Amino acid sequence: MSDIQVTVVVCVYNGERYLAQTLESVAEQTGFGSEGKGIEVIVIDDRSNDRSVEVIKQFIPVLEGKGFSVRPIFHSENIGTVRSYEEGATAARGKYFKILDHDDVLVSAGALSEPVAFMESMEMHGIPVGVVFSKTLYIDEGGVVFGEKRFPFPFLSHEAPDGLIPRNWGQLVLIFSPLYPFVHGASVVRKACWRELSVDYLAKHGTSLFDVHLALHAMHSRRWRVGYLRSPSLQYRIHESNLTQTTVKRRTWTDILNAEYENLYGKGALLLVIKSWTKLVQTTKGIYHRLKGADAFKAIAVFGKRK
Repeated sequence: MSDIQVTVVVCVYNGERYLAQTLESVAEQTGFGSEGKGIEVIVIDDRSNDRSVEVIKQFIPVLEGKGFSVRPIFHSENIGTVRSYEEGATAARGKYFKILDHDDVLVSAGALSEPVAFMESMEMHGIPVGVVFSKTLYIDEGGVVFGEKRFPFPFLSHEAPDGLIPRNWGQLVLIFSPLYPFVHGASVVRKACWRELSVDYLAKHGTSLFDVHLALHAMHSRRWRVGYLRSPSLQYRIHESNLTQTTVKRRTWTDILNAEYENLYGKGALLLVIKSWTKLVQTTKGIYHRLKGADAFKAIAVFGKRK
């Protein structure tokens, strides 16, 4: 356990089509010693009814052959993706953890080690970084890159320099940007930060926006800082079955976000402005996605075009 620096949690539900590519990208990770002892891999299958379990079992010896500590978890009943995220984060033994979905692909062999090295360097200078985000590349079903998500805004060529995101600027972007700038698979989280900011809150309130909650509270924390690396770390695959925008009711999303803002800002004029803006943005997105359906993400090719 003392050798583990970072845990990768891979959450799976009927992911046989892409899961092998995801696990291959995990197996390629380096930077934690010649025998890979610094990496733990937890693969959680949420009662898949396809060949996902078979794929997982095929990759266990591959990952162990790299020196990784591997812990497969097979659910006897389906509990949902968010609860699987929470289970994996709780079970992670690493000082840091990353959560991947079964169709995510890590871009490079340093997708884990580079954010961890940044956090460790900041810690040596007395700066506790709770989470590091990186640029995300969007890929289609065939693996072709067609857009990217970056901080602060996907539709502007400017992006944050490598390093710490200024608190006020980060808070402003997370609240008022019409397009959320992060993807949870493109983050590495310090477990101590997650314990402090998320565990108790999730136990009391629950949330289906697991990553958004952490980002908001880390950006508003007086202790923890948020980092950003411009080098892309994740390929996020867009296909019909993963389009959250078409499956999550926008009214529900609005209620969850505004509850977060009320928790952060209390009562007052600023909260009313934030809530009104959130409702407008989510309503507009809902209309757009109902009209476009699976084609809605084609807009990313325009707003997030690679340079």
